[in-house]
Order: sequence, then structure tokens, then C-alpha cells
Amino acid sequence: MAKRKIVTGDCETDPFKFGRKLKAFIWCMFDGEEYHLFKTASEMVEFLKDKKWIVYFHNGGKFDYHFFTDQLE
Repeated sequence: MAKRKIVTGDCETDPFKFGRKLKAFIWCMFDGEEYHLFKTASEMVEFLKDKKWIVYFHNGGKFDYHFFTDQLE
């Protein structure tokens, strides 16, 4: 069985401020050697689409993934 690459991912958002709609403004991934930077969740999802990687997101995925659930099959 081939080993799967494990990477970490994260997004950064504007500061939490009352009345402001929370919006991610940058996305990144790191595999221990290469750093990948994306302006949108869509760019990140497109990059990952054909990869068989295991991706762990900051905060256990309880926050970041809400920004791209509409793009998951």
C-alpha cells in the first residue's frame, strides 16, 4: 500500500467584529517541504481535486471547512 502525503491547511479571516460577515482572505497548505498559498477556497479545492492527500486543517477542521463545504462532493 502506497503511503499518502499528509499536509496541513489553514485559512486566515478578518478579525471577529460585531456586525461584520466573517470572510477568509487567504488559504495555505504545507507538506513539510512545500508551502502552497491560495487567494480563495475555490483555488485550494481545485489544487487538491486530483490529489490523494490527507489534509488536516487548523482547529480540527471545525472552522475552516465551512468556507468550502459547497464545493465538496
